[in-house]
Amino acid sequence: MQTLHDNQVCVSIPAAVRAGVANMTACDGDIRLEEVGSYNKESWLQHFGQDADFQAILLRFQRPISRQDFTSFGTSILESSSATRQLFLITMLWGYSTIGYGAWRTRKMMDTPNADRILQETVSLIAKGHFADAYSALRLDRCGPAFMAKFLYAAGLALEADPLPLILDSRVAVALKSLFDENDINSRPFLSCSKDGMVRHDPICYERYVLLLNHWAKELKVRPDDIEAYLFG
Repeated sequence: MQTLHDNQVCVSIPAAVRAGVANMTACDGDIRLEEVGSYNKESWLQHFGQDADFQAILLRFQRPISRQDFTSFGTSILESSSATRQLFLITMLWGYSTIGYGAWRTRKMMDTPNADRILQETVSLIAKGHFADAYSALRLDRCGPAFMAKFLYAAGLALEADPLPLILDSRVAVALKSLFDENDINSRPFLSCSKDGMVRHDPICYERYVLLLNHWAKELKVRPDDIEAYLFG
């Protein structure tokens, strides 16, 4: 795994991040893990009604899904392809929430040849701390960078990974790019995105982003996803 210091891309924490994260954590505590996502059960049943792992999810989580639910899988995702599929499905349920095309798109992901093997390889790499390699490995049809990062994050929570892989979507990318620009920091080592903030598939940038926010979190004595939450706004 690469380190920030090996690549000389460690940067100081912007004052806005220090203040914003301190204010947020003082008010909310660990509320980040309690955030829930609702979903349209009927829409998902159209595409996964005969899927045994989806049925297991419905029995196990009979309420809106929270980030805390990801942690309940533990190391089972390293030992069972069924557990890994369930974690992936619950991540997509949480991530897409009530977006209508989420179930259809997730079905396309799961229909990718060797999808189960890809998911197993991905979680194995996360367990080893090889985040760039995990990001590279997770190539499923219709699964773009934002949702790839959501699964890496979910698996990281399940495995209690340290450093913790984090979500990187367009909203987080735009906020971080703005902070970098305001503080005359070169964003390129950490972010590869279009002018409108769409995140490009760049495994090295993703890993550097993860390591940077984990480094900041240790200095601020907060969770790494607290900083991601602040950036998401």
